[in-house]
Amino acid sequence: MKRRIKGKVVYQNIEGGFWSIISEEGEELRPQYMPVQLREEDKQIECVIFPTNAEFSIIMWGKEIIIYIFVV
Repeated sequence: MKRRIKGKVVYQNIEGGFWSIISEEGEELRPQYMPVQLREEDKQIECVIFPTNAEFSIIMWGKEIIIYIFVV
């Protein structure tokens, strides 16, 4: 089920490094693919996301999501 979130972009320098989103509510989100336009530390964003059904990942941080639409 898709939903709209607001948050900031944060680079996590763990497990090889990856881009993440911390929502305004403090939710830790890990996009499967972070669009190049969003790869900027502390950038405030708004986007529509879908949760994935992934149960396992080599990255043990946050909830895995897919970014559907984003507003910079």
